[in-house]
Formats: sequence, structure tokens, C-alpha cells
Amino acid sequence: ENVSGLAFYGETLYATLENRHHDGKLISIKGGKLTVLESSLQKPDGLILWLGFPTYTQEFDRSFVYAFRNGKSEPIFPANGAEGIDGTENGDLFVVEDKPSGRLLKYSKKSGSVVVLVDGLNQAEGVCVMESGTIYYAEKSSDTVFQIVKGNVVPFVSGLTKPAYLYCDDSRDGVWITEDRRHFGR
Repeated sequence: ENVSGLAFYGETLYATLENRHHDGKLISIKGGKLTVLESSLQKPDGLILWLGFPTYTQEFDRSFVYAFRNGKSEPIFPANGAEGIDGTENGDLFVVEDKPSGRLLKYSKKSGSVVVLVDGLNQAEGVCVMESGTIYYAEKSSDTVFQIVKGNVVPFVSGLTKPAYLYCDDSRDGVWITEDRRHFGR
């Protein structure tokens, strides 16, 4: 129950179980065997494989973005209500905060610095980045997915209903979008 993020690596499936009250988990499933990698998490949400390691957010006030390496979760950088996450092959991470005054953050692995790319977001849910560097993010409250083009934020697609998770498909130069609706989501 409450699966939020999914990521595959070879024959292993990783998932975040987005439970509240510090009952969330990071799990792996391989060969039909479920293993709890990390427990006592508070609303673990976004999940990707970053440089070969499961890397996740917690949609809970001030919390770190974590990478699960060598059998433990290692903090990468702090965020506030982090939800969507994506990364690039060069090691940069992108995270959106699901808050009334959320931000789109970029973490540079090379420098270890965090830069605010966009602030004042309202219920940002998902983010994805093409290897070309084009960034997309979903703002649930505005029913729009935005694109950052040459440093400018422009609408990419509007008229959605509560857009949530995004996936950038570099092979097809396309963006997959889910809607966060209880019924009739697309």
C-alpha cells in the first residue's frame, strides 16, 4: 500500500512507501523477495536511481534528499517538502518542493552546491530533465506543466487536472505526465 516512487535497476525494483507518522519505507524487490532497506521515514515520495543508487525525497517539512549507499541512507542536501526528483548522467539532481511557496532546486554533484532555479511555486509535484538540459516541472495548483527555456519559465502544456509525476523520455524526445486524481486520472 501507499507506493509512491518506483525505480528499476537490473532485476531489482525499488519503491518508496509514502506513509506518515514515520512509518514510511524504502524497499527493494528481487526474485519475489521484499527487503526493507530503510524504515521510519516520514512520507518518502520521489525516487530515482542516481549514479546507480536509490535516491529519494521525503515530502515532510525540512528533510534531506537521501541516497541509499553501502547499506545506509546518506544525506545529499536539505529541502522543504521535497517531492519530485530527477537526475542527469553528470550527477546533477533536480528536486521540486510541494509547498505553497515551493522551489525548484538543482544540486551540482561537481561543486556540491544547491541553486534555486525557480521559487514561489504552488504545489509543485514532479520534475524531469532531458539530457539536453531542458527542465520540466508540474505545478498541481495551476494545472500546468512548465518548461525552462534559456532561463525563462514558459508553459509547456496547460489544461491538465492536477499534473503530478513527470518522466522525460530522451529516446522519444517526449514527456510522460500523470494526473494526481482519485478518479479518472490520465
